Amino acid sequence: MAETYSQRLTWRWKIETAIVVVLVGVFAALVADRYQAYRRLAEVTRMQLDISTMRGALGIALAERSVRGGWSAMRALNGSNPVRLLLNPPAGYRGRLAHISPTMLAPDQWGFDTSRGVLVYRLPSGVTLAGSWPNPPRQVFRIMVSGSPSGGDARAELILVRPHIEH
Repeated sequence: MAETYSQRLTWRWKIETAIVVVLVGVFAALVADRYQAYRRLAEVTRMQLDISTMRGALGIALAERSVRGGWSAMRALNGSNPVRLLLNPPAGYRGRLAHISPTMLAPDQWGFDTSRGVLVYRLPSGVTLAGSWPNPPRQVFRIMVSGSPSGGDARAELILVRPHIEH
């Protein structure tokens, strides 16, 4: 029995619909992948902005301490919590914690390790930056004050603490 015109249209419609569904699925997968990449980039950019804000607040704190308390007040900034210099903590800040283990923080969270005097940021999943600590990737920062008491060359920096690489 020969196929009628309406039967041919039905098969053609089914094939076209299947092709459209497949194309929409592929497009959705590509968009979701790009979305995740841009989201990770936004989280890293926010972390870098938070660090820049802490560095600016650290400079102001150093100047204030040099006027009010002198060298001993400036040196007291060594190993202190830079988040305390901000009006509001960064998003995802868990607070002061003793002995932060590599997995204690969730991705995109901050914590101040009171036992080591360092600020730890756990990188978002899928992100690795130069100078990061491995497994899971995280960045560690410490306040360092240098200079001499009488030289007027005091500097305070929020430095990235690099992991030790054993040979």
